Amino acid sequence: MTFVYMLGADRAPGALVEAAAATLATALAGRRWFGAKGRVIARVSVVDHAAVPGTIGALALFRVAFASGEPEVYAVPLVERDGRPADALDDPGFCAGLIEHVRAGTTLQGRHGVFRFVATDALAEILPEPSTEVVHVTTEQSNTSVIVGGQVILKVFRRLEAGPSPEVEVTEFLTRETAFRGTPRLAGSIVYEAADREPTTVAILQEFVPNQGDAWTVVQAHLDEYCSTILTEAAGTADAALARTPAAADAKEARALGALTGRLHMALASAKAGSPLAPEPITPTDVSTWLDTMHAQLDRTLAALQAALDALPAEVRAVARRVIEQAPRLRDALTALQVLGTEAVSKLRIHGDYHLGQVLRTEQGFAILDFEGEPARSLADRRAKQSALKDVAGMQRSFAYAARAAVLHARDTSPDDRTLEERLAPWVERWEHGVRAAFLDGYLAETAERGAGFLPRRREVLEAALRAYELDKAVYELSYELSHRPAWVPVPLDGLARASAEARSTSRAST
Repeated sequence: MTFVYMLGADRAPGALVEAAAATLATALAGRRWFGAKGRVIARVSVVDHAAVPGTIGALALFRVAFASGEPEVYAVPLVERDGRPADALDDPGFCAGLIEHVRAGTTLQGRHGVFRFVATDALAEILPEPSTEVVHVTTEQSNTSVIVGGQVILKVFRRLEAGPSPEVEVTEFLTRETAFRGTPRLAGSIVYEAADREPTTVAILQEFVPNQGDAWTVVQAHLDEYCSTILTEAAGTADAALARTPAAADAKEARALGALTGRLHMALASAKAGSPLAPEPITPTDVSTWLDTMHAQLDRTLAALQAALDALPAEVRAVARRVIEQAPRLRDALTALQVLGTEAVSKLRIHGDYHLGQVLRTEQGFAILDFEGEPARSLADRRAKQSALKDVAGMQRSFAYAARAAVLHARDTSPDDRTLEERLAPWVERWEHGVRAAFLDGYLAETAERGAGFLPRRREVLEAALRAYELDKAVYELSYELSHRPAWVPVPLDGLARASAEARSTSRAST
């Protein structure tokens, strides 16, 4: 049954919302989830709001206009605390109340539109009874999540875009239409609907998967131990068995993750004709469009790198200059993606931002999270069908990222050890090669070896396209780090330097 709450003037939280709009212009920069920290806010105005019955809070949407560029819309649920507006997602009762409105199928009337709460059949199974046990997830940045009753996780999207949420679309399909259970089931969503815009997803409710942490954190812990073993015990020995054993264990885990990734893509490729998720043939226009996007991103990122040169440490600056000088070679290396047009291969909906941080380590193996796609991309780009190899390349880059980050961490731990990197390098490279090869083997065993129509049949075509996607991912990483984490710039720079060297070697070999 659907309940509709019509808000009278005495219940509308108008004063609270207007007060929040007046303070957000200065407060937003301090919020972890505000992604436009480098832009000057000109004005914050109210889009819409609605009180949430049974709670002390309200759902509220705000339009943030900037001194230049396009405005953005943010969700900032509100409560009143000490006479001032505060974030309602810090209030356990408000969070628990949202879930119960999802269960009830509530529709809340705002000033210009409605907030519609939608449940799937899975919610009654996952959380059969209401719960007030609320735990905040502290690791998120661009969204805000809470775990309720230890069974469901409510994720509220902060920056909103009108149109279907990729995460709702994909997880709903996997939950309703497939037997794939390597990702949490969809339990519900909250959508804002108004006459002048497409429906906008405000929040998603999913099954909570008990876990030991995300795979990035787990892998980093393994690599720290691995590096410590090499530096203290294994280095200089004849067989270095102490170092090879954990590397072999990580490769086994990587193969299992590759197999799970393959099963995910096979499930997504099972969408029937007529479904918006149904695979389609990759056309020459697709490949040309993808290449244009890749080249444009490379040009923008290298321009940003050039502008940031003086702020980089001397040793990083030298690598950055070499990468900038190799721009033509990097552009040519991206052009290798054209091989996708040499075979009949399909595109499909994919994860879109696949890396170790999007995977949970569980007792049963792994669980894949967050199908929103790369946050810097437009909604249309994040919903577009792509080559499955983009996901594979994302995870391969993540393994490379983890390896390089481990060496940097070891160096920071022992800054006076001038030979540390030289001693670690061959072992960490061996670790990286092992996990990357194992991941790909596990993936291909579930896809190519089962006749997947979304992969090239010829191995040389597959590997050429994969290299192009890895290079593109490294460019995206560099752009992100320049904007958000300058201390991490050496990691993607190293990937681009290696890609340039590989491209040079390939060019020489072909002449």
